[in-house]
Amino acid sequence: LLFGATLIKAIVFSISSSIILYYLFNTLLQITLPFGFIFDNF
Repeated sequence: LLFGATLIKAIVFSISSSIILYYLFNTLLQITLPFGFIFDNF
């Protein structure tokens, strides 16, 4: 039972951390993409 609980906690933690990383990467892309277009135009 204890092992199952820790396994579930590990799975939930990995899923939540991957979701957080995905959102961070998305916001970083949205911030850096306009700068890339600006540099491409010059």
